[in-house]
Amino acid sequence: MIGSLLGRGTGVSFGERMRGWFAFGEYECGAGAVRGRRERTRLDLRASVEFADVTDLLRKPDSAGALFGVVAFDATACVQRGSGKVQLFVPASDPHYALMIYEVAVQYNGGDHYLAGKKLIRRRRPLAVWTDT
Repeated sequence: MIGSLLGRGTGVSFGERMRGWFAFGEYECGAGAVRGRRERTRLDLRASVEFADVTDLLRKPDSAGALFGVVAFDATACVQRGSGKVQLFVPASDPHYALMIYEVAVQYNGGDHYLAGKKLIRRRRPLAVWTDT
């Protein structure tokens, strides 16, 4: 497998963008998207994701990588730097799917905020996730 080809401790990094309807104060992703669409507010996260060890990433579905990026809220045209984590292969309730989970902490309008998002992807070969999203 890839981990044995690359060797233990070989990492991977990539750029990621997550954007969509968003609303402050919601604690469930779906509710935030619904309210954001109604209020016409969007979030745009542009991030660099780093996993220190590809072998661990492929063997442990809930392995977390580091996420560093910039978050823009178009309702206020405010851009904030943030850091957090991303998980690529978290098992979903349907075995044919996996979850990608993004979490990032930002400071906005004088306060600390924590953004969380998830994306449902069809489970195939582990590295096919990059072409599926």
